[in-house]
Amino acid sequence: MSDILIEAVQQHRDLGVIVTENLKHDKQVEKSVRNVTPLVRPHLEYAVQLWSPTLRRDINKMGKIQRKATKLIPELRNLSYKRRLQQLELISLEQRRLRGQLIETYKYLNGLNHVTLEALFQRDNNVRTRNKS
Repeated sequence: MSDILIEAVQQHRDLGVIVTENLKHDKQVEKSVRNVTPLVRPHLEYAVQLWSPTLRRDINKMGKIQRKATKLIPELRNLSYKRRLQQLELISLEQRRLRGQLIETYKYLNGLNHVTLEALFQRDNNVRTRNKS
């Protein structure tokens, strides 16, 4: 690779997605749940293929917002969350993220993204798998 030095930062925002030095998504989750408007799903799903939450607490925070939003509909308020989703013909955010990941995986495996694996990954020619000779 080139000899360009990259400045170390604690976090950086790129295309609206917050990336932290530890690569955890808690800052992005906080931003997503804080900025929710009547258009709930677009805020919770923005660029989710890039930063999809992995910690159960972050997943629960995001799901809580959708659960609250579906309760705002008076006719559905007394139904279970699962029934509210069925009535609205929606799936949970967690299922939606999984679906998106499966679609992206399919597109990569079938050459539909027009991206080569070499552009995404750098091959390590080191044949050792551990520190032992």
